[in-house]
Amino acid sequence: MSSSIGKRSSALPPLISPEFHAGEDIAAKWLSVRQRTPFYWHDREGPGFWVVAKHADARYVLKNSSLFNSLRGNVMDTLLAGGDSASGLMLAVSDGQEHRLIRSYVLKIIENKISGRFSEDLHRTTDEIVQQAVEKDVCDFAKEVASQVPISVVSDLLDVPENDRPTLQKLASAALTSHTADAALAAGKVAQTGIIEYFSDLARSKSATAEGTFLHSLVTLSKEDRKLELSELIFNCYSLLLGGYETARLSMTGSAKALADNPSQWQLLRSGGVALDTAIDELLRWTSPAMHVGRTAAQATELHGQRIHDGDIITVWIASANFDPEEFVSPQLLDLARAPNRHLSFGYGSHFCVGATLARMEFRAFASSLLRYVEDIELVGAPRAVSSNFLRGYKQLYARLHRRRDNFKSLVI
Repeated sequence: MSSSIGKRSSALPPLISPEFHAGEDIAAKWLSVRQRTPFYWHDREGPGFWVVAKHADARYVLKNSSLFNSLRGNVMDTLLAGGDSASGLMLAVSDGQEHRLIRSYVLKIIENKISGRFSEDLHRTTDEIVQQAVEKDVCDFAKEVASQVPISVVSDLLDVPENDRPTLQKLASAALTSHTADAALAAGKVAQTGIIEYFSDLARSKSATAEGTFLHSLVTLSKEDRKLELSELIFNCYSLLLGGYETARLSMTGSAKALADNPSQWQLLRSGGVALDTAIDELLRWTSPAMHVGRTAAQATELHGQRIHDGDIITVWIASANFDPEEFVSPQLLDLARAPNRHLSFGYGSHFCVGATLARMEFRAFASSLLRYVEDIELVGAPRAVSSNFLRGYKQLYARLHRRRDNFKSLVI
């Protein structure tokens, strides 16, 4: 690598620190990075890593899984600690034919799950959750709305019994160290272990492996090519839970804040002046809950004339790429009518979010319920941000959801 890249300037951001990613000025911080050093080597005590900040470079890295793979892990902290223990066992940290095989099973199960009455049931659930929040003078939107919708959806997908859902929700909230800075890493490890132990027990239960359940379907489909091991079943349930819960709740909470902060955009959506799907894509770009994706160089290569060595860690910063002015016009503005919108919130390439279709359906139900029952979103007090170098959003967002005055009842889908 060049001498200008080998040492990290003190002016460059401390990306490992959760405090760097908190606050309202994060877009400005990334703007400065893209202008000065859009691709650079982040030196540190212990393993260093490459930082990818531009949209075009992010797409290049994420598309080329043969050059930049996920086998050692897909999150910065895990990669810097030596790699992911679930390597090759779950979709997020596998590549090649094995990845394509398991991915095809999961996609088929999700497709089957969301057919039939799933959408109708989802809308009914989100209606109930939003209505309960509207009845209160002030609600914690993060806890009482944004957390309730995705835990219901992912639990339905994985056939988690009703009685187990509150416990699993608490574990999921703590697993990616997104709630507190103090001792967060230790608490996150305990929560991750708890989730794995839960799915290990569930995989051995008769109720969760009965015909038609997620686990039964995964085992049945996999027998067509090879039988999945118990560890593969457990780790993929673990991955789907965290992927389907954490990012969704943070994106929904962030969307509520964005709409409250931009009342003209909320009114545009309420008036039908913008298509719901178009608005959802902009809210996904705006919130960008998963800030980065990690990769490892599978062989020596180059990017922008810089030599990347075999085994180097690469971090692709979605939180920056989604606000790159070379891709998005006026990216610092919330524009619900933005089109095209090639945001990377679902990733890109072979690791494009396996649950993207389900997530969009979930977000549509969530937004539809807000449109159906809420006139205005009024924030009460300052929101509290999560503490993480991987996830971005709010763990607490107090708000008044003013009841819609015209008794609007038609289904917005």
